[in-house]
Amino acid sequence: MSATIGGRLEWCLSRQRLWGVPIPAVVCTNCDQVIITSELIEFVARGVEKQGIEYWSEINVHELPFKFSCTKCNGTAFAKERDSLDVWFDSGISHYAVLAHNPALAFPADVYLEGIDQHRGWFQSSLLTSLVLEGKACTKSFVTHGFTVDQKGHKMSKSLGNVVSPDELIAQIGTDGLRLWASSSEYGGDAVVSKELLGNVAEVYRKIRNTCRFLLSNLYDFDIEKDAVVFDQMTVLDHYALEQLFFVNNSIRASYERMDFTGVFHQLSEYCAKELSSFYLDVVKDRLYVEKAHGHERRSAQTACWHILDTLTKLMAPILSFTAEYISDEYQKNKDQSIHLQSFNDLKEILQSMMAQIDQHAVAGTDWYPFEGRAQETAQKIDQMSFIAEREEQWELLKKIRSAILKAIEQQREVGTIKHSLEARVTVYFGLNEQQTVILNDFIKTLEQHKQTIEQFFKEFLIVSQFIVVSKESELNQSELTGLSVKVEHAYGSKCPRCWHWDVTQHPEHLCNRCQKLI
Repeated sequence: MSATIGGRLEWCLSRQRLWGVPIPAVVCTNCDQVIITSELIEFVARGVEKQGIEYWSEINVHELPFKFSCTKCNGTAFAKERDSLDVWFDSGISHYAVLAHNPALAFPADVYLEGIDQHRGWFQSSLLTSLVLEGKACTKSFVTHGFTVDQKGHKMSKSLGNVVSPDELIAQIGTDGLRLWASSSEYGGDAVVSKELLGNVAEVYRKIRNTCRFLLSNLYDFDIEKDAVVFDQMTVLDHYALEQLFFVNNSIRASYERMDFTGVFHQLSEYCAKELSSFYLDVVKDRLYVEKAHGHERRSAQTACWHILDTLTKLMAPILSFTAEYISDEYQKNKDQSIHLQSFNDLKEILQSMMAQIDQHAVAGTDWYPFEGRAQETAQKIDQMSFIAEREEQWELLKKIRSAILKAIEQQREVGTIKHSLEARVTVYFGLNEQQTVILNDFIKTLEQHKQTIEQFFKEFLIVSQFIVVSKESELNQSELTGLSVKVEHAYGSKCPRCWHWDVTQHPEHLCNRCQKLI
């Protein structure tokens, strides 16, 4: 836009049109000298305000309450100016018309959004008039977008027969789907419309919607005000889920701030598909379906699910507007305002919980930091980064272990030893390298703080019935992860008709030991 403005000639504001905003001036009939005064402008403006834009064309020059004298020839005969203002001038002073006269709004605007062709149009006229009137730009930023093209990159044209109307797209993927498609395209360039791309967008929308449906279906008996489990008492897996939510929330909000809507699209898609559907929600199904309705294990998972749903719904609201409203109608008890009037979550509770763990992470028996001022802030940041890095290392290792064991389970499923992971009995030997062993031992200590054993954790983590850790690797097979030996066989005992886990039990109806306690 700098190059466009720098290379332009002087701007002629008048146009020879009968329609438009009139130029309130008079012309000397003797020498064509134009006279325009602030008093005349104000008088005409008041007339237009009362009687409409036709006021200038209807009033006779002799009816104007001014005695004009030509500054060039001293003539006293005048006619009204017939030219109108350039329409770009009209739109170019919208910042003055809108922002300057509305106390609820602020100058400059946050953003001006239009197509790339407006570098020579609205953007330019707005900037020039703002600099004259206010001495500064009318907006904090200009955002330009491209145009819609077909799958071959051709601009949509009636003559080419490749025009796709918004109504057609809405019929295929809905209004929320249309907005999701728009967010999936890099707006700095042209946006492609094709059946394949629309199909991909529809699949992403389906995954996000189904993820939210699962979360909703497991919160039907949960009240965040009454049933929530405090963060430091939640299970380790639920803690992890909320920590991931904290980072995802910060990242997506940062993308919105940068107006990186494509980044928002990809992060929402990946978070729902990978982190939630393929991992966390799959793992916690057992607790949500099987544990006592009001028990700590289930309430811990529901607390995590509620915060995930609440944060996710607000993050998707600017794009999936109707879907977010419908979802919030369901899970927000006594909802008193639209989701679109609610702020994004800052997740302070999760941050405070993480900070408390960082506090424990500091040197025991001393003050948090033996520094003051900037040195203290630097030390805090270093310790936060250290804690987060260690936590990431832990879960990176745990997911590598999970991936290796799941591959071994899949191999036994393929040969017919088991049909489902719940039929598996997994025996492992951890012969990891020194660094991995330290990481795993630190994680085991975390489990103990939450009154969990490594066997309990990995049973849930892997969705298996039985998990055993041995001190020798004999009769075990080396997995794809160096140092991890695994043996997968069919679980001992019988299948519990309630939870489908296998267990050795004497119960006449084959209820597993856990379900016997639960009922």
